[in-house]
Amino acid sequence: TASDAADLVLIANATTGVVNASTVTTYTTATLAQAKQLLVTDAASFTSNAAVAMTLSDTTVAAADLNLVDAATTGAITVTAATTVTGLAADITTLYANNGNFTGLGDETITITNPGPFTTTASVLSTIGTATSGTATVSNAAAITGTNSQVTAALVTSTTLVVLGAASTVTVSDAVTAAQGKAIADVTNATATFTTGIADAYASLYTAST
Repeated sequence: TASDAADLVLIANATTGVVNASTVTTYTTATLAQAKQLLVTDAASFTSNAAVAMTLSDTTVAAADLNLVDAATTGAITVTAATTVTGLAADITTLYANNGNFTGLGDETITITNPGPFTTTASVLSTIGTATSGTATVSNAAAITGTNSQVTAALVTSTTLVVLGAASTVTVSDAVTAAQGKAIADVTNATATFTTGIADAYASLYTAST
């Protein structure tokens, strides 16, 4: 059977007893907060179908809460209304690693909310950038490390990059050419350090510096 999650929440809130909703296989409409209450917060007193499917109506969703709901059901979770995903990098990474459990992920904006200074690798950021065709942004200051190819993927390549929303440091661990170094150094809000230097022909070094 199908039911609106809001109606189930009203029932759950109206009693201190156990509510058995194991025959409900679909939440026709639900907010993420309602789904989290039914499947996670009230799990001890609200019996849900282990494979309940749902359509979430939120336009902004927290990755951590989506992960909790996802872990509580094997049913499909539709999030086509969502235009923004927010959360810590680890929670966002987990969410998109389980992308197959969701319908509608892949074109939303992503906001990474780790408090600054946030230490991370370029590979973590490019994995997040790859997950959506929308814009992924690191909100706070970050300290990013990686090889030239990893940093380029995270901050330069259009299909995998994230935007730095605050002044951040970038440490590149291997040698780069002048053009590669310039592309990284030109990233907005990035202060780059090349620990093994820049190696290139004189003409290329001169061109990159002008």
